[in-house]
Amino acid sequence: MRNLILFITCLSLPSQSYALSEKRNGFSGEISLTTGVTMNSSNLSTNSSKKIENLNHSEDLDSNFLIAPIGELAYNFNDGNSEFYIGQDRSDIAVGALAFQIGYKQTLDSGMDLSVAYIPTIIKREVWEDPYLVGTNRNETKVDGQAYRIKLDRVAQYLNFEFAYGTKDVESEQITDPSLKRDSNMYYGTVGTFFPVNRGLFLSPKIKYLHNDAEGEAATYDRFGFDLTTVGKFNSFDLALTIGYANNDYAAESSLFSKTREDKELRLFVAYEREGFLNINDLYFVTLLGYKEIDSNINFYDSEEVIAMIGTNLKF
Repeated sequence: MRNLILFITCLSLPSQSYALSEKRNGFSGEISLTTGVTMNSSNLSTNSSKKIENLNHSEDLDSNFLIAPIGELAYNFNDGNSEFYIGQDRSDIAVGALAFQIGYKQTLDSGMDLSVAYIPTIIKREVWEDPYLVGTNRNETKVDGQAYRIKLDRVAQYLNFEFAYGTKDVESEQITDPSLKRDSNMYYGTVGTFFPVNRGLFLSPKIKYLHNDAEGEAATYDRFGFDLTTVGKFNSFDLALTIGYANNDYAAESSLFSKTREDKELRLFVAYEREGFLNINDLYFVTLLGYKEIDSNINFYDSEEVIAMIGTNLKF
């Protein structure tokens, strides 16, 4: 479920975050309603086979239909330079990361935005109690957690920084190999920029790092990643292409596989947004095509994910 939601939230284009919005006091926000089809092939997904016969099992693509409402509500004061907000941050939605958050943002005299946010778990993600169980049905459990985040946007006009700390707690952890226990503390940081290439064309590269300090040493890893987003702004619509790559280096080999895991992840997103849908100025038609592939040196962790979504976005 987590990966499906991450795909859904790419439906807003990052180009919107490049333009400085008009400063004003009062309430503002937006709400989106999207629908589509997702396909996933992962042994770790609870949409996969409940029973596997061995750890070399290869999962077929499984399709799901879903409807997803998302949005954000903000209250601005101090001539629009101060803001309390709740919901999903639009800049997150643009790059495919969904986090319901409660936060505060302050625009400083330099033009830099400083944001602090608390990110609780609203919808708990489903996982297998023991994804490595063979010869019998696997049972589902929930993952809980929370996070805290600080963002610095438009530092020296073009630089963006983000720092976060989070926790993950598997409610009923039944993995028998202690080196694969999943409860963890996570430390995350990014640095990115955006700049115009020419009129109507923008580039936004971002470097990302995550340290997942898990209870099991074989589940502890460092992730290094890079995203490049290209945005084209046209008369009545915006188009964005995001290419992302990440490498997960795990700290130790597990007793179960007798090998140290290493994953390579590729992500591709194409997003489209048209203004004035149904001749309503603040209503947008949005669509997305997305693909994600994880290639691991342990076949059990290989996976693919595909999504096609359409929807509308209303601003107020």
